[in-house]
Amino acid sequence: NFVSFILNIFTEEILFKSRIHTHTMADIFTKEVRSKIMSKIKGKDTKPEVFLRKVLFRLGYRYSLRYKFKELNFKPDMVMVSRKICIFMDGCFWHGCSRCYKEPKSNRDYWVPKINRNIERDKEQNEYLKKNGWKVIRVWEHDLKENPTKTIIRVIREIDANRYLSAKNIPLIKENKIHKKTKKI
Repeated sequence: NFVSFILNIFTEEILFKSRIHTHTMADIFTKEVRSKIMSKIKGKDTKPEVFLRKVLFRLGYRYSLRYKFKELNFKPDMVMVSRKICIFMDGCFWHGCSRCYKEPKSNRDYWVPKINRNIERDKEQNEYLKKNGWKVIRVWEHDLKENPTKTIIRVIREIDANRYLSAKNIPLIKENKIHKKTKKI
């Protein structure tokens, strides 16, 4: 489309201009160009996240994408407010996956503290949510890519494990017989 065509031309122009200054920079791009490139990296609506959302939605699960926890100033990828469940779709590089993460070889002074801070932030969010009665479900990008069915089943089991803890879903016991709550009309 026209917008992406213009963006491509703009990006090529910036990249061309940046090559002029490469002899003075450790990075091959100027700070402005690097900033522009980094701004294009998606922080939300990534392919694994959209895939997970679509599958859950088709299975009848409803969630919010805009629920914000103001105390720590963060928004989980998906929030099921009525069930008090937060779902995070964690990218292996950005969240320092113990299985897949490889430290970058270039610009380590920038990347290593950034990734470590992301890991600390994840821990802080988990602690805050659990302390306030929320269930946290974290899905690693590699799990969804390698075995989507198994990962979706795990997420559904974790969601539904909370379902029967709410008072309106607990059956009543009368004279050693179990009766489900029914509404009188």
